[in-house]
Formats: sequence, C-alpha cells, structure tokens
Amino acid sequence: MSTEAASVILSKKLEDGSTDGEVLELLRLAPLRRPEVVLSMRKEWRGGRDQKKLRFWDKLEQVRRPEVVLSMRKEWRGGRDQKKLRFWDKLEQAAFAALDRASFDDMDWATRKIFSTFGSSWRLNRLIGMKREAIGDNEESMVVYENMLEKDPNNRAALKRQVTVLRTSGKLSEATAHLCWYLKIYLSDVDAWCELADLYISAGSYPQAIYCYNEALLYEKSNWALYLRLGDVYYTLSDENSMLTARHYYSKSLTLNSKHNVRAMYGLLMSSQALESGSRAQELKNKNLKNWVQEALKTVYKDKCPSKLSLLPLQ
Repeated sequence: MSTEAASVILSKKLEDGSTDGEVLELLRLAPLRRPEVVLSMRKEWRGGRDQKKLRFWDKLEQVRRPEVVLSMRKEWRGGRDQKKLRFWDKLEQAAFAALDRASFDDMDWATRKIFSTFGSSWRLNRLIGMKREAIGDNEESMVVYENMLEKDPNNRAALKRQVTVLRTSGKLSEATAHLCWYLKIYLSDVDAWCELADLYISAGSYPQAIYCYNEALLYEKSNWALYLRLGDVYYTLSDENSMLTARHYYSKSLTLNSKHNVRAMYGLLMSSQALESGSRAQELKNKNLKNWVQEALKTVYKDKCPSKLSLLPLQ
C-alpha cells in the first residue's frame, strides 16, 4: 500500500473514531508527521470521556503524529482523567503537537493548564522556549534556556534546544562547538552524534562526520539508518576506496533492513556502477551485487510504481 493511500484510509478511520490495530498499521505506513489529524481531535483532549482513545495515545508515542494528538482535544481540555499523571503527559504531548501545527491557541491553553497545576518547571519552560522559537524570537528563546541552565547546568533539554536555536539562526560554527561540548558530558547520546555529523556535512567536513556516525554505531550497532548515512558520506568522497567502503555500508544497511530501504538499494547500485570504471571492473563480487540490487529495485518498482520503472538507472 502506498503512503498516499494509507493516509486517505487513516483519515477516514480516525474520523469514524476507530482506534483498532489496523489504524496503528496505517500510522506506520502514512507520512510520519500528521499534525492536522491531532488537531482535528480537539473533542477528545478538551474534556471528553473517551478513555479508550486516551489509551490509544500510548500507541501514538511510537510515531510522531501531532495531527492525531491535536484532534483529541476532548481528552486534554477538561477530561475526567485530569487527576492522573498520564493525563498531564498527554497534555504535554498535545502542546508539542500544537507547536508542530502552529496552533498557538491550543499551545497557550495547554501551558496555562500545566502552570495552574504544577507551577513553573523545566518541562514547562522548555515548551515556552520552543514557542518563542516557533514564532521566530530566537533571542528570547535563548534567554529562556539560559535561565533553565542557571537552575540546572546539566539540563539536557535546554542544552540541546540551544543547539537548535544556534543552527536555525545560521550560527553553524557556534552550534557545532556547543554540541561538541555537550557530547563531552553526554557521550552516549546517539541523536546528538547524528546532529553533529549533519552539521559537519553542512560544512563539508566529511571525515569528522564519519567519526560522529562511528561513535553513534558504538551504541546502536543494529541501526540500519546509521550504516546508510555512513554509506552516503563515503559515496560523496568519490574516490575508489571510499566507493568500496560505501558499498560495504549500503550492503550492511540492506542486511539489517531489506524491506523498506530503497535508498540503500540505490546507494549500492550507484557505488557498484562507479566501481566498474576503476580497477574493480572485472570483480565478480561487484557484478553479483550490482545484478542483485538491480533485480531488487525492479521488484520494488513493479510492485509500488510500475509506471516509473523506466526511470531506474540500470546498465
């Protein structure tokens, strides 16, 4: 099923109030960020009694679906579950969803509700800072995060949000330095290593990006996406040894995930084709890999989009 078809069916089922297993499967197939669906469920998170849908939110934590969260306003705008801690977790989730959809009315309502019950806290201040970011007030958001760090110098959320603000402000060198400092404290933060690698790639510093991805792999050795990113970086370097390494990482990524990994298939195909023009032109292994991935791509295209089969870069 295509992501477009999944999106259409998902929207229909959510309108009908369905929260069954099929909906969860559609959530995985449809595009990852659907804040409009969350916003459409205001009825649930603004005071409703449908606790079945609230329990369904636990499943939504597996994917980022702001549109689904926001559509459940009935639950988080006056529901009977407000005395329970999980209600406030869902309300925070709704606030993030509102930010994704620039629904500042819902965002303000959620933050006021949280403040009236718990007062000021680092989680509330993070939401306030993120709202300042969303409206483009980066200087004010930095002030919010600096105040958070005065109270707790090791607040990871504030430290990482500062990197985000610096990057969106175009201060890439400062963002890189800040993130390097952060990783000296939180060495096992895989997302931070990936963000740092992306910053280095933006600056054309590919060896440093490779180092970052290798550090991330120390903590997530079975993460197929990390092998895919490493393959992309080595492919960008273009020389024969780098192409050989890229081919290795694309193959490893496909070993870990061969079902939904067309990008790695393309990477393996392009790196294999590039190696044919060098000293490995007659290498049997390279020819076998190329032939295999060509057939794999043909199968995917015939199944998903047969009309575009002719666009495949086959040789």
